[in-house]
Formats: sequence, C-alpha cells, structure tokens
Amino acid sequence: MLRRGPDGAQQEVSLTATVSTEGKIGFAPVDTSEDSTLVTVPPQELRTLKRGSEPYAPAAVGAITRPGTRILSVAGQPVSDFRELRAALLTATALAVANASETAPRRSSSRSSPRCPPSPTARRSPSGSR
Repeated sequence: MLRRGPDGAQQEVSLTATVSTEGKIGFAPVDTSEDSTLVTVPPQELRTLKRGSEPYAPAAVGAITRPGTRILSVAGQPVSDFRELRAALLTATALAVANASETAPRRSSSRSSPRCPPSPTARRSPSGSR
C-alpha cells in the first residue's frame, strides 16, 4: 500500500489484515469528529426527494476535491474538530448575510438570491494521520 509521508513523498507501507472465515477483512468504523476535521469527497450531484427534481451539485464539490482533505480554517478562523467547524461556518454565514444585506442594492422583486459563506480552507492530509 502507498501512503503519503510527512515530507509529501509516497512511501510503501505494509498492511497486515486478518481475513474472517466469511472472507471479510474487518475495519472498524470510527467517529473522528471530536478530534479531526477530516472529510471525504462529496457526491458530484444530489437530488431532492421531490419526484422529477433536477440534480444539483453540493457546494462542497468545488472545495473538497480529494479524499483525505482536512479543513483547517473557515474565513480565517482555525478549526480543529467538527464542533469548531460548525460554529465557524455558522459565524461566517451570518457575517456574509449581514454584509450582503448592508451592501446589496435594493431589488424590486420580493425574491432574493441565496448567498454562500466563504469557502473553507482545506488541505490534503497524509493518509492515516489525524
């Protein structure tokens, strides 16, 4: 197996796995949300549950492009776990909405366009690290 080392170079790493009598290799699912901001690649498109709805791309598609991405900050605010990530996203969104409402020209239409928060800063982390 290849794993990216701290220097960024790929290194061969031995993987020892036990195979059950059913032929399965066991990996225990774990929740790292309390000590990491490691995320997976989002699906390229989603649909609502409404019949006939058009597919749409999640906002994270442009920001998270590789598995093993770790979100380091949101709008300049460092984050180290999902609690901090959520709080930073809520703050950035509230600030973006407040700034947009102060600077946006007044429209005659009663409909407003959705505003997106600033993109999180992300980096590819070495496999296996937290």
